[in-house]
Amino acid sequence: SWRHIPSEFDRLHQLLKREQDNSLVLLLSGDRHVGGFYGYDGLFEITASSWTHTIALDAFDENCHTAQDCDEVDDRRWNDFVRVNHYGVLELDWEAGVVQGSLRRVDMSPQYRYRSGLRQEAGHVLQEYSYAIP
Repeated sequence: SWRHIPSEFDRLHQLLKREQDNSLVLLLSGDRHVGGFYGYDGLFEITASSWTHTIALDAFDENCHTAQDCDEVDDRRWNDFVRVNHYGVLELDWEAGVVQGSLRRVDMSPQYRYRSGLRQEAGHVLQEYSYAIP
């Protein structure tokens, strides 16, 4: 997470901002074991991982039961983390001038996990955002 290396984030942000001039900067990174969408002063980031295992809410504190109590504090993150095995996708539509970023489920969810009986197939969109291409 950038909060552990703030000077590196600032350096990257300043470098990209110099080159940004009327462009969209969108980073897709991984190996966080949680997924999220971030935005900061014209720089957008999607963190996506993991194919094999994610970090549960109570991984570091058994008293954690809600995302608001347990997730890292970061004003740049737009909503709760994705905590199931997933991957990130960027779809560019040059004609419409839009980039669609999404986090998608890696595997099929077991039916017993959902009281409603709803199963989510591999590839199911868990979170998504659209970004305008300037």
